Order: sequence, then structure tokens, then C-alpha cells
Amino acid sequence: MNAISLTATFCALFLGLLVGVVSADPFVPLKPEAVVKQDIFTALGKVQVSLDDAIKAAEKTVFGQTIKAELSYDSSPPVYRVAIADVNSRTITFIKVDAGTGNVLSSRVVHPGHKGNRHKPTHFPAASAGKP
Repeated sequence: MNAISLTATFCALFLGLLVGVVSADPFVPLKPEAVVKQDIFTALGKVQVSLDDAIKAAEKTVFGQTIKAELSYDSSPPVYRVAIADVNSRTITFIKVDAGTGNVLSSRVVHPGHKGNRHKPTHFPAASAGKP
């Protein structure tokens, strides 16, 4: 290869890399089909129940003290995840509350520190229309 074709090759490679870097938007995922989370603003539009009301609904299903509560929009509909600790039985119950209706969807009891510490989740039937 002569010096001109070698220089042209390097320039073409550099230009190709530069165009690839400049056109790559850092906020656009490389594989858009891999994104499954819904947009937070779309999820917030579906929330009709306050965090306080979700905690109250969860506390009605199990004895204990709420140690953590958060809104999760990974699924549709968005849900509140509430963790309630019972010092007497030394368990933590994780409860999912529908953020749109306030209905308790499921619960899972964990015995921290024990082998095989997870019980089967409990699923609650959907509340009938008109009931709080």
C-alpha cells in the first residue's frame, strides 16, 4: 500500500468512527425492543391511590409495622410494594397493592435467617366494584 491509500484508509476509518459516535444519542437505548419498563409519566397517570392509603390497605391484611413502601412502575398496572415487619413472629411480609384501585394483590412472608425462608405467595381475589 502506498502512503496516499494508507492515509485515505485511516481517514475513512476515523470518519466512520466519528459519524458513529456523533450520531449515537446517549439517551436512546441501543436495543429499544429490550426496554420493557413503562414510562414513569404514563405510570403516574394511572396512580389513583396515595402511598398512605396503600400502606393502610396493606396494614389491614397483616399485623406488624411498615418498614418500607415504594411505588413500582415495572409492571402494568403500577403497584405499591409495602414491607411489614412483625417482631413477635420475626417475619417480614411483602405486600403488593394496586396503585390504581387500592386493592391488595398479593403477599409473601419471609423468615429472615432461615433456610427455605420463603412461603408461597398469597394472592387475593379482586374486590368487587363499588367496594373500597
